[in-house]
Amino acid sequence: MFLKKTEHLQALADQHKGDWILDTETDGLQVRGPLSRDKAWIIGLLAHGTGAVFFIDTAAPEYPAMLKILERMPLVGHNLRFDIHAMGAHPAQPWNDTMLAVYSQNTRRRKSLDDLAKLFGRSKVATMGELKGKKKQQNTIHLLRRGLYDWDEKLLQYLEDDLIVTSKLWTRYSRCHTDLMGKVEFAVQRMEDRGIRLLTDRLEALARDIRPLVQTNQDFITHKGFNGNLNSPKQVLAFLNSRGFSIESTNTKLVLEPMFLDTGDPLLGAILMYRSWQKKERDFCQTLPKFVQPDGLIHGGIKTARTATGRFSHEDPNLGQIPKQGKTPQEREISKRFRSCFQGASGGCSGADFSQVELRVAAALSCDERMLEAFAQGEDPHAATAAATSGCSIEKLPDGERFKAKATNFGILNGMGAARLALQIRTPVSEARKFIDKHRKAHPELHCWMRVQTLMAEASSSAHALDGTHRVYPVGERNHITSAVSQQVQGTAAALMKHALVACDEAGLRPILSVHDELVGDVLDKGEEYAKIMQDAANQAFPESRLKQVSFVAEGGQGETWEAV
Repeated sequence: MFLKKTEHLQALADQHKGDWILDTETDGLQVRGPLSRDKAWIIGLLAHGTGAVFFIDTAAPEYPAMLKILERMPLVGHNLRFDIHAMGAHPAQPWNDTMLAVYSQNTRRRKSLDDLAKLFGRSKVATMGELKGKKKQQNTIHLLRRGLYDWDEKLLQYLEDDLIVTSKLWTRYSRCHTDLMGKVEFAVQRMEDRGIRLLTDRLEALARDIRPLVQTNQDFITHKGFNGNLNSPKQVLAFLNSRGFSIESTNTKLVLEPMFLDTGDPLLGAILMYRSWQKKERDFCQTLPKFVQPDGLIHGGIKTARTATGRFSHEDPNLGQIPKQGKTPQEREISKRFRSCFQGASGGCSGADFSQVELRVAAALSCDERMLEAFAQGEDPHAATAAATSGCSIEKLPDGERFKAKATNFGILNGMGAARLALQIRTPVSEARKFIDKHRKAHPELHCWMRVQTLMAEASSSAHALDGTHRVYPVGERNHITSAVSQQVQGTAAALMKHALVACDEAGLRPILSVHDELVGDVLDKGEEYAKIMQDAANQAFPESRLKQVSFVAEGGQGETWEAV
């Protein structure tokens, strides 16, 4: 039934003090930001444990008053942050999310309600595509309404199905939902709402500097006889093979880079640089302005239940891929400038970045003596590793040894073998294999722990981080698991970042970006405060675990743009 009066909704909220399952139907997916294109047209409510379903038409005159009540109710939903945005709501408290609870038990399983409905032997009365018509066009939900409170019955049944499945999921998985999950979603929703300003004049100046670099490399390659599409791996590889290179793979990047490192061939170098500059110009200079909304801000999306390790991912646009580094001094300088194109709505920003958080996690979990000692003494762990593998003191390290140690320290945590390490440190595979052997002797506790974790994952077909988030491996992967260590290390580091995000949000530091191990907020002159709060949150997150063997450190900064943080 439809709720038409505010007092009716309030009476239900007063009567049912338990959880309320909520879902919406919207025009489309662009729901973030106060001036977003799409919105909720109809809201479904189910009093959990009762089976009583109610609908709210957002065109009703009393909807704004009803929304105030909804914002105070204990809500449960499946990817409820989307619905919160679609309603234009500002909840007074965190909510519970069945998608996150399901995700925590297997980060690789399908999480849509259509798939999860099968757990309960249910199937949808209709698909949304069928409801919208043969062309399945977005922005047509409102056409399924003939008048106020008069909606297509199949749409109402579709919405009711989603509510029932979500309620059943909450019954099954509520024990898997933690307070942190709700607080993270609460903080992320507010972060997406705040948005970040794109300084388009700076971005255009950057584009003007990049375009000649694209053209210069393109002209060189054309001069060498290539007349095809440089963005086609197939055409590029065919051209290179005709020039005497022996290349079989279709993955141009992975093939050309090691060949260039071996030969220094200028044609290979030009192709690599063309692709690098062209990607920056196309994917960022051209694309980012398309995401600026009428309020002048980008309200990007953050996915908290997409990656296998528990890390956040970003979309519309992918701010997690904003360039920061490069292989040449020129590329590093220009990549750094991309961050100068972003700032908080207030005209500046502050933030902090965790220092070597994954390496600290690995050192603590493995009880690696050499790493723990380096961190305790405030030493550079990569230099300490380089000293141990080379037999020299830190002060007398040969050139390049620290670089090799750093690549190995991070690479082995992510299952990197000798072939890939050889590419990273620019050496033959045989030499890379020897370096890994030296690393194993320098860090016996770490390698022993890694081996044990892999064997345990093969036996149990799963790996998990300290926060209990599980990655389950299919039967076919049990005998060659290479990600069990990274699952624990990255997953635990991701959990520390979530604790830090919640702490900074609750402290009023207005986070607007969470990228890798870095938080940025729309506040001025708060870099030191950001660093302290992040450090405290990480060091207090798992007090009963082996993480207490290390101290987590963050470095703060502030300025006009993201680049200064």
